[in-house]
Amino acid sequence: MSSNLNLLLAAWALSLVILVGGGLFLEVTHEAAPVHAPMADPDTDADISPAPTTMADDGMVGDSRVDDRATDDMPRTQDAPLTAAPETMSPQTSVPDGTAETVTVKTPDGAPESDRPLQSVQDTAPAAGTAPQDSAVSTAPSPESAPVSRRRYPQPPNRSDPELLEEAPEGLLPRISRDGRMPAEVYAARGPSVGDRRPRIALMISELGLRSRVTQRAIADLPAPVALAFSPYGSNLDDWGRRAREMGHEIFIMVPMEPVNYPRDDPGPLALLVEQTAQQNISLLRSSLAQMTGYAGVVNHMGSRFTAASDSLRPILEDIKKRGLMFVDSRASQYSRAARMADALSMAVAVNNRYVDNSISSEDIAAQLQQLENQARTAGAAMGIGRPYPVTLEAVKLWAAGLAERGFVLVPVTAIANRQPLQ
Repeated sequence: MSSNLNLLLAAWALSLVILVGGGLFLEVTHEAAPVHAPMADPDTDADISPAPTTMADDGMVGDSRVDDRATDDMPRTQDAPLTAAPETMSPQTSVPDGTAETVTVKTPDGAPESDRPLQSVQDTAPAAGTAPQDSAVSTAPSPESAPVSRRRYPQPPNRSDPELLEEAPEGLLPRISRDGRMPAEVYAARGPSVGDRRPRIALMISELGLRSRVTQRAIADLPAPVALAFSPYGSNLDDWGRRAREMGHEIFIMVPMEPVNYPRDDPGPLALLVEQTAQQNISLLRSSLAQMTGYAGVVNHMGSRFTAASDSLRPILEDIKKRGLMFVDSRASQYSRAARMADALSMAVAVNNRYVDNSISSEDIAAQLQQLENQARTAGAAMGIGRPYPVTLEAVKLWAAGLAERGFVLVPVTAIANRQPLQ
């Protein structure tokens, strides 16, 4: 009996050892296994799991679960809202650690160059060890702390002149002062000296004010003669305009106009439309003009249909003229009549000769800037428009640094007014 009891006790002890030892082994193995935590989105503070990269319907590479966010920084021709989308990591080059990949996106053949909705453009990732910036305007670096660019020309006044403003139901609108001063002159940065015979090149960066980080970067980093155009759908535009003028930039306000493929491409609620009456369009124009103050002129956004419709266009240009503003024809299509009509109305006018970043690779942008030089050499003056893609800003800075050595001068947009041959 004693022998059987001893055998039972021994078997029980062995079972206990096996159970305890197995449990400890499993616990240690679990702790040593790698943990696949979801990736954090640095701009939204939301946890998102990695998703496979796929080819989107429009031919652009994007995240299969968040295609609308992954392509925010690329030119679009498909429908897109005009409100700012969540900030995302940019697909372009110039990330500080050099790990980003250049993405080339070309406008489809036959599509008007500028008939695309206003879009959010995201800056590159912050350098290692740098806290991500919040998108609120209040957190952007102040002009006093921002790097100061070298200025070739006196900066425009950093405050809006109350004598150049009138109160209207839409808000404060520009006007010619009682003593005859015009916003296009008062807010212009001075161009080169009278004796400077070098070919003139003007450059404008458009679609600003939708994202604080990229707007601040354009203001602080670009050479002072580069003009900045702000979307009427942006926020805190007066603050951004003041900062831009403090850094020496001329500023312009964008006015959305109807494209040929409206409403598939929608310029938003402030768009001027051919089917609307002149009074309705003028009211919408004034709503755009009232979004900020202190600008030298107006540039059309989209508008391949509207700028080709003389009857709709003329009242708009006449209202812009009576306010003492310059008009820039962005050339939404080859059929635009805006520049010729503005010239016939004796307005200060400039015309966009080419979009420099329809293909957003540094090599293609450099090639477009080279073509701009060729046009300036032939005609004496040329103008280009770009968007605030990080790769565009870097390419423009590099190009502008050697421009004088190549025999050209970078000038404010107002310095080429009525100097270009009109097509």
